[in-house]
Amino acid sequence: MKTIIAKSLIFTSIAIIINFTFKTLAAKLITKEELGLFFTTIDIFSFTLLILVGFRSSMVVCFAKTKDDINIINIFRHPSFPS
Repeated sequence: MKTIIAKSLIFTSIAIIINFTFKTLAAKLITKEELGLFFTTIDIFSFTLLILVGFRSSMVVCFAKTKDDINIINIFRHPSFPS
């Protein structure tokens, strides 16, 4: 378990260094307006992915606890549509 945590810390540190290097390089090469638009787009996309992954995880946990897939599927059905 300790080796897994150590490896994850190493990979996380490498990812942070690569991200910081990319942002520093991008700040030097791209104008501020374009860079702001780019990072805003990336932030919106990342936030959307976080929401979708969290929703998926919630559905998996709900199914694991209840084993009731019908109610989970009914979340996606609009009430005005016939079943």
